[in-house]
Formats: sequence, structure tokens, C-alpha cells
Amino acid sequence: MVSKGNEKMKKQSLKIYLDYAASTPVLREVKRVMEPYFSDTFGNPGSLHSFGQEAIAAIDAARETIAKAIHAEFREVIFTSGATEANNLALRGVVFGTREWESGIRGRESGINLPAQACLRRQAGNKELGGRRKGSITRGFRPKVIVSAIEHESVLDTAYALEKDGVEVAVLPVDKRGIVDLKKLETMLDERTVLVSVMYVNNEIGSVQPISKISEVIRNFRNAKFQTLNAKSIAESTMLKAHQPTIRPFYIGHLDFGFAGEAYPLLHVDAAQAFEYFKCDVGRLGVDLMTLSSQKIYGPKGAGALFVKNQESGIKGQESGIRNKELGVKRDGAIIHNSKFLIPFVTGGGQEFGFRSGTENVPAIVGFGNAAMLAEKGRAKHAKQVTEVRNYFWRELKKIYPQASMNGDNELRIGNKESGIMAPHIINAYFPTEFAGDLLVKMDMAGIAASSGSACSARSFVPSHVLEALGLPSERIRGSIRFSFGVPTTRQEIREAVRRIKKLLGE
Repeated sequence: MVSKGNEKMKKQSLKIYLDYAASTPVLREVKRVMEPYFSDTFGNPGSLHSFGQEAIAAIDAARETIAKAIHAEFREVIFTSGATEANNLALRGVVFGTREWESGIRGRESGINLPAQACLRRQAGNKELGGRRKGSITRGFRPKVIVSAIEHESVLDTAYALEKDGVEVAVLPVDKRGIVDLKKLETMLDERTVLVSVMYVNNEIGSVQPISKISEVIRNFRNAKFQTLNAKSIAESTMLKAHQPTIRPFYIGHLDFGFAGEAYPLLHVDAAQAFEYFKCDVGRLGVDLMTLSSQKIYGPKGAGALFVKNQESGIKGQESGIRNKELGVKRDGAIIHNSKFLIPFVTGGGQEFGFRSGTENVPAIVGFGNAAMLAEKGRAKHAKQVTEVRNYFWRELKKIYPQASMNGDNELRIGNKESGIMAPHIINAYFPTEFAGDLLVKMDMAGIAASSGSACSARSFVPSHVLEALGLPSERIRGSIRFSFGVPTTRQEIREAVRRIKKLLGE
């Protein structure tokens, strides 16, 4: 028989984790399937012998599982070390891929000659495309990338780093709910835009972006641009035939205009916070690239993935000898990549279809695949369960601290059950009389884990750029804390957490 005193002490010593948006615990089932690959099945996936074959088979099975979950092709899933690397690959890969295309490398690699007659095109047309042309290639081209104001640091900091390489970065604003302005996006798109990057679910306030509508805006722009460029192409062709009837103009469909073909701008979506609770069907969403994270779905750290949409024609690349032999391809720069728009920034052995070199983290990838399968199966149930826990927390918190309010305009949706989508696992709360940094320390000492925003910047207590983007005053930003919930969160934990918070607030 446990005494009431001992039970009370046990209750008080209980650590309560309310930071699931930062990381989730590895499920027992996931850990179990990972264990053999640490010691028993430890071969290098690039090796030809049976040990290597067992390892690559496990990776392929995980890739197939994740591809099926997002309705993608097997070769469209590229494993990385996490969401940060996947976001870097998306942004840097597209920008440098565009420049490679513009420089003529891809034309040469694809066996395409740039005939001299292409130089006969009107200079007026060249100027309209942003620079004079050498053959059919624009020189002085400055790519443009559009990112939302509330992206994760791995997107924003990467975009700003690309500015040093001459890339124009345009920031897409959001409203007070944290939703991007679609009308503004329409005006920001232009012929130099190569990529738009918008996260599916925000990691600080839980706002959910209308990805399908964003995709539609981009698709409409692509179509309009292609029609305009195609009309110019026909006009130039007619002019060349009239002046040089014996010379055949250089055209390869829409690729005639280099970057300015119908494929651009591409749409990249960071879905690290979304996969656990929302369907991430790449076809329905209309995305070209999508980032996923293992540690956000009860899988291990050190594993992520980037969906890269398969394009009709590949480009040259290199892969490990085993994969090349399986494909019947020599290691001489034959077509390997399944995208003509992306180039790797980690080079070496050519793993991951040439997009991400380096020996694969087999245990983490196996765990990632299993976690994705479990998340897919339990998505509806988990979303309902976590939503109930989140709403219960908010109701109880308001009882002991009525002046608390929620950032992102989600409080109205919880209280009045208004229509609109919001992530089920995140609440960003404002405590008018408190400083977030001090309150977080007190909460930690009281056994409650929460955060002031992204785990990538939490240690420095830097004011949240997400809350700044909502137009909130600095005093409100300094007094705001993110609570995030997971499948393991219980009502008992919520009641105990609120009891401790009440004591800390001196209520």
C-alpha cells in the first residue's frame, strides 16, 4: 500500500513534457525494428556482399513505405540527416540547379548542342529575360526565391545566405493568424522566380497554410508565363525562317528559354510538423519538393527526407557502383538523377540517387520508415486525441490565469469552434505579467518542459520572428510561450502542469 504522502511526493517529482513540437520520443515499436541494424545487420549499403545487400534492402523498404504514405514514386524520396538538411538541399539545390541550367551545363550533358544560329535572336527579347544571351543562355541572370515570413530558421537563414551569392530573396507576409497572403504572392511572382518555399504547419503557432491554393496560384502563373514565352518563341521562329530559311532554329519545347520554362517557379513545402496530423499527398497538394522529419513523428533523430518530384528528363549524375550496376549504367556520368531542377551540395559517393552523398544512417532510416507507417495508420485517432488534450489544457489554464490569450488567432476557433484548420498539437500563449525567459526557467525547475519557440533558437531567447511577422508588439512577444502536446500527453499531466503553473504565477 502506497501512503498518501509518498503518492504526493511522486506526483510532485513527475516531469511533464509539453514540447512535442521540438522533438518526440521514439516509440518502442520503432526502437525494436531499429535495434538489429546497430550490430547484427551492420553492413555498408554500398557494399556488394550480403551484409551490404541486407542494409540496402532495409533502406529500400523504408523508402517504399514513405513514398507510399505521401503518394510518391520510390525514387522521389531522398533521405537526409534531418529536416534542416532537406530544406537546405531544396533551396540550394534548386538555385544552383537553375544556374547550372542557365550556364549551359545541362544542355551539354543532355547531348544538346547550342547552334550558332541561336545567337541570331533579337536582342530585345534577350533584354526582356534579364540579360544578354550567349547562344540560348541568359547571362547575368539573378534567380529569385520567395519564402514566407514565418518559415523555420533552416529555410530563412539558408535563403539569406543565398543572397550573398546574388539571389534575390522576397519575403511573403502573413496575416494575424499566420496565414500567407495569396494576393500578395500573385504580385510577387515574376519570370525570375525559381522557387517558393512555404511551410505546411508552423512550428511556433500551429497555423496551417492552404498549400493547394498556393500551388494553384503558382500553377496559374506558370501557365500564363509559358503561353507568353511560347508566343515569343513562335514569333522569333517565324522571323528567323524569313531571314535565314536554310537554318533550323534551336528549340526544345519549353526548354528553349532556359530557366523561364513552364516548370518554374517550383513549390517547396516544409511538412516536418504536418505529417503526424495531416495527409501529405504530394499530388493533391501540388508540390514539387517536400521536407519530412523523423523526430517529429516518434522516430529517431538524424533522419529526414526530401520529396523531389520526378521530371520527364533526367540529368547526369553519379551513384555508387552497386546502384549503377543494378541499373545497367556505367559510372561515367550517365543519367541518374530523376530531376532536372536540383543538384546536390553534398558530393562524394553519389548515394541517394546522386542527391545526397555519404553512407546512409541505416538504423535511423529504418526507424523513420516504421514511424511513418505508424503515423499514417494512427493519424485520425491521434489528431482527435491530441486536439482534446490541447483544448483541455487551454480551458484549465484560463481558469487559473484568465488574462492569458493565444497568439495566431486560434483561441477564437477553440472557444467558438469556428471553421478553419489549425494544428492540433500547438498553443502559443501570452502571459501579460510575465517574461517568457524567466517563466520558462521557473517551469523547468518545477518539472514542466515548454519553449519560447523553435528549439533551434530557444537557448538564446531571441525574439520570435514568427510572432514579429504577425505584427505583435515586443512586450507581447517577450511574454509568450509555446506549449505543444503529443500522443503520450494525459489529462492527469495537464492537471498537474496547470497546478504547478498556478503556483509559479502566484495565483
